[in-house]
Amino acid sequence: MVKPSPSNHNSTHSNTGIALNASALQKTTMNESFVLSEFDRLANSGTVIYNDMEEIFEHIDGDLKFQFLLISALANKPTISLKAPAINGTNELDHKREGSDISTHGFEIGEISTSNLLVANKFCWARPHLMLITSDGYQRQYEGLNLNDIKSVWFRLSALDTEYVAFYNCGQDGGCSRLHKHLQLIPTPPNLFASFLDSEDGQPPQVPFEWFYHRLNPHDSTPERLLDIYYHLLE
Repeated sequence: MVKPSPSNHNSTHSNTGIALNASALQKTTMNESFVLSEFDRLANSGTVIYNDMEEIFEHIDGDLKFQFLLISALANKPTISLKAPAINGTNELDHKREGSDISTHGFEIGEISTSNLLVANKFCWARPHLMLITSDGYQRQYEGLNLNDIKSVWFRLSALDTEYVAFYNCGQDGGCSRLHKHLQLIPTPPNLFASFLDSEDGQPPQVPFEWFYHRLNPHDSTPERLLDIYYHLLE
């Protein structure tokens, strides 16, 4: 995940996902205050499982500072299953798009485009914790991002007043718990792994695994350009 400076946009990529964020480029009617009010409404009604009670444990190993968060809202979060879930005589499938294993019934916030829908995450560790899912329920979380995905998340981030980060848990090894293709959005946390990108002379931390990042030119940051960079980082 990345926290950009006001004059710079950044992207990072590891072997299991990609993270993006952007400052305001284009406003939409679905502004941040509306999104927050919808999220709070869902949380207050119990539809969304969220509370701000958490325990943080820190561990430092060399240049890395690990933070372990204990959050009760995630206790019942499901894990990915290789088998189709049983319906148990309910109308659960009626609340899912064809091909999807994510029920968005009651969680919808609005359409971003004809290809993507913004919904609240059911099990949340941030306010708000959002998902950008594909309208096509047959698109899968182990597939790479495409131009529609990049466009939707870019313009969603662009409509927010404060800094957010979007991340994509690609496949089971990347930590996904659902097969329907989706990105997640949360307010940018402090002290990120990639915070060194905030300054031009910042140095990346020394870590025992391979990861990639790319500094973006703020005058040449378009969804098409981001997609090219994403493909390049995957090579």
